[in-house]
Amino acid sequence: MKTCANCGNEIRNKAIYCDICGNFLGINNKIDVIYKENPKKEELKKILLYSLSLLNDDSTFSGSSDMLFNISIISDYLQSLTNIGQILNNNNLTFNTISRNYIPILIKIKDVPEEYFLDYFLFELNNTIEKNNSKLTKKFIFYTNIDSKFIDNEEFKIILDFFKLRIFNFHDFRFTIKQERAKKKFDSKFIMLESKITGNNFHIMENEAINNIYSLYGFITFLHVFNVKSEKFFANVFNSNFQVSDLDISARVILNEDNSFHINDKHNLTDIIYSKKLDKSKLMKFNNMPILPESIEVLADIKRKKVLSEFKNIFNCYYLANNEEDLSNSFIKFWSLNERVFKKIYGKKNDNILMNNIEKLLKFYSNNKFFKYKLNMIRQKRNKLVHENISEITQEDRNFVKHISDLLIYFLMEFDDKIKSFSDYGLILDNYGENNIAHKINLMEYACELKR
Repeated sequence: MKTCANCGNEIRNKAIYCDICGNFLGINNKIDVIYKENPKKEELKKILLYSLSLLNDDSTFSGSSDMLFNISIISDYLQSLTNIGQILNNNNLTFNTISRNYIPILIKIKDVPEEYFLDYFLFELNNTIEKNNSKLTKKFIFYTNIDSKFIDNEEFKIILDFFKLRIFNFHDFRFTIKQERAKKKFDSKFIMLESKITGNNFHIMENEAINNIYSLYGFITFLHVFNVKSEKFFANVFNSNFQVSDLDISARVILNEDNSFHINDKHNLTDIIYSKKLDKSKLMKFNNMPILPESIEVLADIKRKKVLSEFKNIFNCYYLANNEEDLSNSFIKFWSLNERVFKKIYGKKNDNILMNNIEKLLKFYSNNKFFKYKLNMIRQKRNKLVHENISEITQEDRNFVKHISDLLIYFLMEFDDKIKSFSDYGLILDNYGENNIAHKINLMEYACELKR
């Protein structure tokens, strides 16, 4: 038995309303999404009841596109009328996870009187959040176009471990008897990679797994195309692909911890088999790539630093920029990468200061006196593209911002053993070649010794 907070009487444990005074009891103290006092609560009720009106006798919904739109509106109302945003954040959940439960909840409470509808909906929503708060482990299997010769390469395995990945063996798949006929469809002549993630939010877990492989791909891409210019020419301008990186993922398969398929129904399995190309025809051999030991040493150095997670984010962004087919989008992604790193070093600054910092970097590695003019020109093109959607980006423009990214990442890796935080990189850039640096050091040492 439990006690009603309103009247103090004992009531049934499963009761939603007090049997004595009729007070809505909510759910429990562990997870409790509650309504705020807001007149728009009635609008939420209207959209819930309207969505329910789309329910057919067989528990399917007519007007599926309308329903999808309604689901997004319900989420919007819940965000403004309740504390659900904070609850989801505290429990490492997202609306993507929860919103798929709106329809089952509506079906469950379809016979509830209209005056109680909002309370019952919230009650079931709390139950849903509590159920989704349990830990689960999934294996995300990525089909690559990396040469299978690396399967037994110990250095390659060390790199994979750094990015929380491992090589997946096709024979580890657990097929049911019904799936056996499709078994050969899941084999690959290239390397398959596994990212094992534990969490309580499938979407967050999936993003973490994808970020792991993108970061790996970014690191490998950096080794492979550092300071390499890409020049491509196409007879058909409507079918052009300006990718720099040839690294690719052709498919993703999700497994449970025991290597059985995450989704076992025949429709989804068929979708995996027939709708996705599991192999890429273009083999990635890395003939020019220095697969270690130098790169392992670099990773080992980074691993000891507080900047590890940011390095992974940088490699992630670097891969996406190199893998972008559209020239303008690739240009913007490289530009955003450079902007992100400089903001990490110097804090949020305006565009003029960003340009000055890029100049410092270019001067650090180059004696070319004319890059400043190129930098100013691509800044103008970038502003046109972002603010007016006018693209005048050329391959040389994209190559130049890639060159900046290459030097920036190289700079970070070259001095990572000298720094404790990203702001230390700014001290190096600001003071290299400074004629009066000895005097500044003496003043700083003097200041440190002063006692107030």
